[in-house]
Amino acid sequence: MKYQQPYGVSDPNASYVNGNPAAGTAGSIPPAAAIEHAQRELVHFIQWVLTDPADRGALNNGIPFKIGTTIPSAGDLQQLRKALTLMFPSLLPLNAEVFVRPGGNNDNDGQSNDDAHAFADMVGVINYAQRFTGANRLKVTVAPGTYPSWRVDNLPVGLDIVGDTSTDNVVFDTSSVGVNRGCIEVLRGSDISLTKIAYGSTSPGSYGLVAANASRVLTNGLWLRGAPRADIIAQSNSAITLGGAISVAAGTREAVVSADNSGIVIARVDIVPTFSFPATINVTSGFVTAFIAAIVRLAGASFTSPSNVAGRRYLAAEGGIVSSGGGGATFYPGSTAGDASTGTYY
Repeated sequence: MKYQQPYGVSDPNASYVNGNPAAGTAGSIPPAAAIEHAQRELVHFIQWVLTDPADRGALNNGIPFKIGTTIPSAGDLQQLRKALTLMFPSLLPLNAEVFVRPGGNNDNDGQSNDDAHAFADMVGVINYAQRFTGANRLKVTVAPGTYPSWRVDNLPVGLDIVGDTSTDNVVFDTSSVGVNRGCIEVLRGSDISLTKIAYGSTSPGSYGLVAANASRVLTNGLWLRGAPRADIIAQSNSAITLGGAISVAAGTREAVVSADNSGIVIARVDIVPTFSFPATINVTSGFVTAFIAAIVRLAGASFTSPSNVAGRRYLAAEGGIVSSGGGGATFYPGSTAGDASTGTYY
């Protein structure tokens, strides 16, 4: 790092002078490099230290890098780097794209679809996206593989996540890591789209896809591998818009589609959802459920092999609304009649 003398002063070691309007003394003008270079140097250093855990023990020439007697952990430095990038976000470029693949690394730059550049999972993507702001969206191309569950919370830019275009080879799964609420959680105003993605959760009491706290999710093609509570749920003023082919795997869950506490799940009008049920599924509450002023309305959706769905067609309770868009009482699949005794169905 080089010292930057006041703007317009030739002496490279000149000091800065405070202005004094009463005495007519002009203050020094800091050059842009005085602000920019210090930030870039610090960020570059943190990124360098994070590349190899062994480097955390020294700066240069064997000089220990310590706070007191403690060498900062990778987690400590990662948090510092996050804080710096959040303080100085950049506008996300138009048509920005990053890549995820099983052999990647979350310390990579994400700019190419190879192990040397791609991220290892969505944690790397989210850390990268937090550096930016603006209306442009970040495309995330995910290579075939099985990845851990993830959560996006108050992300400043939208994500368009694209998996395998023909098969369910891109899978987000909780079987080895466990979750708080869902395999994919979209929280606090975050905005994502999912195209050709498979996901499932075996964690007790969990969901598959959760949108909550004024978030938005748009889909085009999903493989639902099951979750104890529901494969899809919108909560707390959030919206999920479903489209494309949706394959529902065998197994037992409370519901396939659910909305709660003013959440809404609706069907796309440009790419209507087409549900298929290759094998028997059991729903213990209802194929679709809505509670506490929430709405599920999949008007225009179609269902292949609906006889493979065992259980109640729908449950609208505590002021929840389930709509078929005029499709009638048997529009949603199931083996028993729906229940709207404390809600509304139409």
